[in-house]
Amino acid sequence: MSIALDRVSPQSQVLLIEAAEDGRVPDRLAIDRLSALWVAAASVNLADDLADGDCSYLEPRVGPGVSFLLQALATTLAARGEVSVRGIEELGLALARAAAGQSLEVRTSQWSLAKYREVAELIAGEQYRGYLRLLWDGTPWEEKAAEIGRALGVVGIAVTDITSADRRFRSMPAADREQLLAVCRQLLGTLEASALPCLRGFVALATATLASAAAA
Repeated sequence: MSIALDRVSPQSQVLLIEAAEDGRVPDRLAIDRLSALWVAAASVNLADDLADGDCSYLEPRVGPGVSFLLQALATTLAARGEVSVRGIEELGLALARAAAGQSLEVRTSQWSLAKYREVAELIAGEQYRGYLRLLWDGTPWEEKAAEIGRALGVVGIAVTDITSADRRFRSMPAADREQLLAVCRQLLGTLEASALPCLRGFVALATATLASAAAA
């Protein structure tokens, strides 16, 4: 299990730690909630790697069991973090939609703007909507989790695809790529409007990446 946990991007976890601070989540709750999200992210990453045939760090027969274990542990940690029943339900529903997005992704052979947005909003937008909803449960930021999480997720996956030259992005028609960049710039406006310190670094990186892609 520790191998799967080590595969989680440190940058994503730093952002969530800072989001907990910005949301003024009490330290005694933040530790368990952040741990739950780290474990949940490891489970999501493992499922994605298994689907893409990229799981070189676990034996094929071991992977599903580890994913199952990670999901169970994430729920346990969320409960320890005193997340409300509604908050846990919201994360479960968000990850269920993300799983539907992954199913759609692996069955897509031709990418267009509409298809890209649909998949990105599910596998990334819903994922981060659920993460922030659980993290900010019971705080004044709880109601903003959906809007901020979806924007963060969609821009994040686009930036990752641009940086890695992923086929999802580069195989789209040029006009569709340009429109996607415009959509991401609008979503960055949503993130900037939140004035959350935790998002400043992400917004700066994403802005530079989008500008580079537009100039290419």
